[in-house]
Amino acid sequence: PITGLTLRKTKGQHMLTSEGAMDKIVDAAGLRPTDNVFEVGPGTGNLTVRILKQGPKHLNALEFEDKLAQECTQRCRAWGFNNFSIRVGNALRHEWPEFDVFVSNTPYNISTPILFRLFTSQVRYRCAVMMFQKEFVDRLLADPRNPEYARLSINSRLFAKVVKVCDVKAGSFWPQPQVTSTVVKIIPRAAALDIDFEEWDGMIKIFFQRRRKRLRNCFHRSAMCMLENNYKLWCSMH
Repeated sequence: PITGLTLRKTKGQHMLTSEGAMDKIVDAAGLRPTDNVFEVGPGTGNLTVRILKQGPKHLNALEFEDKLAQECTQRCRAWGFNNFSIRVGNALRHEWPEFDVFVSNTPYNISTPILFRLFTSQVRYRCAVMMFQKEFVDRLLADPRNPEYARLSINSRLFAKVVKVCDVKAGSFWPQPQVTSTVVKIIPRAAALDIDFEEWDGMIKIFFQRRRKRLRNCFHRSAMCMLENNYKLWCSMH
């Protein structure tokens, strides 16, 4: 890394150093020569260089920290890659480019918002390969009757098929986190569902706030009034 570069755990800055884990991520992506790749959080460029070695058409990267972006740029230039560009910005606010494959070693503190930004984006991508905290993936992949089954489990199935690729131990990062991570591959539905996601998610939230109640008992008077008001508002806008 460049001189003076300090990585902060509080910002989720854990650089993946395991060659085996990076190989599994690249293999799961199934890159093609015509692919435009979008990588969020390239850090110092360990995984970025490995992706570029596969020869995609172009790789766009988005990095939150300017110094990390500089380090990543230097490494890619040193390898002689000219199909690479990087911007500095917040992945939750910055405009995303068009892409075929999405890759991210995702900071744990933005796991849910970045995942659902991907799900609800208008980009027609082929697949995404993302790394999250293992406990997050346990909820993401949980089936009904599993104690981990939650809003995340239901909502993710609206948009995509998610499969586990591998677990990644803490020792595979620098600096080391205190948890195990898991890599998943996401394959979007062929056709997006025609639903209002915010309205749907609001209903699911009501259900999971009262896990031990029958569904009909979740809709007490205040909840029914809220749904009725939301419907009237929707009707007035359409």
